[in-house]
Amino acid sequence: MFSVSIDFSSSPFSGAARFLQIEAKKPADGAFTILTPRQELVSSPYSIRTLSAASADNLSAACVACVTDARINSVSGSKITGSVSNATNATIATTAGNVSGTVAIANGGTGATTAGNARTNLGLGTLATSSPTGTADGTTFLRDDNTWAVVTGGGGASIFASRTTNLIVNSATFVDIVSINLEANKTYFIDGGILATRVGAVSGTGNMRLTYTGAATTDYGIEMNSTMIAGTVFNATSFDYETISLSTNNIGSTVQKEFTFNGYIKTTSAGTLTAKFSRGLTNTTIDLNVREGSYLVARPLN
Repeated sequence: MFSVSIDFSSSPFSGAARFLQIEAKKPADGAFTILTPRQELVSSPYSIRTLSAASADNLSAACVACVTDARINSVSGSKITGSVSNATNATIATTAGNVSGTVAIANGGTGATTAGNARTNLGLGTLATSSPTGTADGTTFLRDDNTWAVVTGGGGASIFASRTTNLIVNSATFVDIVSINLEANKTYFIDGGILATRVGAVSGTGNMRLTYTGAATTDYGIEMNSTMIAGTVFNATSFDYETISLSTNNIGSTVQKEFTFNGYIKTTSAGTLTAKFSRGLTNTTIDLNVREGSYLVARPLN
């Protein structure tokens, strides 16, 4: 008899059952008569998408913690912003707790997989190495001259050496009497004495010299037998009696004559400090007997 198209929109359809109620009357009737039973509204057999299906394209506001790790297969790294507390594979990361692989320098990395290449990429050059001499333990410290030295109070322990045998000096050529080794970059107060007697009954004279094999200086000179020997540089000929003609000290045959010296030395390199002795310039015949006990002491002041 008739047909009509009805648009209910999508809002009435929440999933519960819905029915179409029809009422009819003749033109002369005053009230409508409800036709029973009502007609249930069901899905059309040819429907492939309902009007409300579009709302499922996005997560609804009701989805709170509904997406868990088990439901996530993978996420593109380019879609992630903000801090990453733990990243096991990353090529670009601004803040990450753990990053494996090579991270470019522009992204806060070194652009290298080895320490050597990292130093090169960062412009740090080759890593310097040090091989100090001496023994490293709880009683030593590393000095600036690349040696391990014993930790001591003040300037350190005094260095002492003495002659243990007699020595006959029979020419004007200086011979070594006693020596000590000094360290670099230190100041030492030095003193010593050479004990000697003449050989035979005739009086003889002797000369003394103090030398150093390393580089060292003193401010004004070295005192020898109460006479100041002027000079500032220690070397192979350094300080001796010949330069001031003090070779007139007669040496007895029975009583020892002591040639003494004292002063201080500032070293810039390590070396050997040596007290030497010879006949006097005018003594061409009388041998001298340098006695055991002749000594040399250096007390470090720094």
